[in-house]
Amino acid sequence: MTLAPDLDAPADTAAVSVRGLAKRYGPVRALDAVDLDIEAGSYFVLLGPSGGGKTTLLRALGGFIRPDAGTVRLAGREVQDLPPNRRPTGMVFQSYALFPHMSVLGNVAYGLKLRRLSAEEARARAEAVLARVGLDGYGERRVWELSGGQQQRVQLARALALEPRILLLDEPLAALDAKLRKEMCYELKHLQEQVGITFVHVTHNQEEAMTVADRIALISDGRLVESGAPKEIYERPRRRFTAEFVGERNLFDGRVAAVEDGIAAIETPGGPALAPAEGAAPGAEAAISVRSERLTLSREPRPGAALRAEWRERVYLGLVAQHIVALPDGRELSIRIAPGGPEDAGWSAGELCHVGWDPADARLHLD
Repeated sequence: MTLAPDLDAPADTAAVSVRGLAKRYGPVRALDAVDLDIEAGSYFVLLGPSGGGKTTLLRALGGFIRPDAGTVRLAGREVQDLPPNRRPTGMVFQSYALFPHMSVLGNVAYGLKLRRLSAEEARARAEAVLARVGLDGYGERRVWELSGGQQQRVQLARALALEPRILLLDEPLAALDAKLRKEMCYELKHLQEQVGITFVHVTHNQEEAMTVADRIALISDGRLVESGAPKEIYERPRRRFTAEFVGERNLFDGRVAAVEDGIAAIETPGGPALAPAEGAAPGAEAAISVRSERLTLSREPRPGAALRAEWRERVYLGLVAQHIVALPDGRELSIRIAPGGPEDAGWSAGELCHVGWDPADARLHLD
């Protein structure tokens, strides 16, 4: 069974197009004038902290909540006034929401029967989609006989059996342990590639988002902070919030002290923090962020490693060792180094050290 995007819509029509979407719950601003486009056939992730508005946005797409303002277009059609059953969407919930008195096959075929398919056609389609999600031969089992990962596959099969053009996934892996969550990430990505429809996936888990997404949108305080490909979001964040939320970055706040040859310097108690100027002028308030794995640690100052600090501690993390150092004002930095190298060994608490980085690996944030 192969699912396909809306063949009636133009080829360049976005699967999802949201403009000015707003929703309040009393004094709480759940969505604040959100604009968003999602390409048809992509795996799109809404990432952000709990309570940031990502699930509210997903439920507005599915028709489970009515926005206070704004428009929702799915496959080129305005749908904000339509109920869930009249939208080209399927929904996968965080809780499995399966019928315990029904077999696996009965759960998957339930929505098909509501659509008045014959028993034979419903069974054939349900069996085909169960095979698609790796549950071939499980149709006669009861759902309570299955593992958590298998129950989530049943819910996926039930949604896909209805042949939606857009599949909405609300924290679908939150109830799974870390190992199973990682396995299901790969399965979800492969499944999306096979069926060819648009997946919109909500999560607060960064590794999960990076694993499955073609594109990621950061949602916080009801606002879309920024969006981009996973590599862009991780390595070249435009906004300070993104730099703080995704991965592990060290931040230096202050004013731009100087700009020379396109490089801006923010003065810190340990020395100047450098990054591409990004159009900033001297005197502008800004922050510089640098990934922990892009920092260097040395005992002597050297070009690009002149920031003075005090060594505090080392934590072994397997593939990397994390070193914690403190600037003269007490602010701590995290540095990740491959274990066993000369930078990794022989440090003593309180020892003077020097931290540096290639300015090209840093980002300047003016927001």
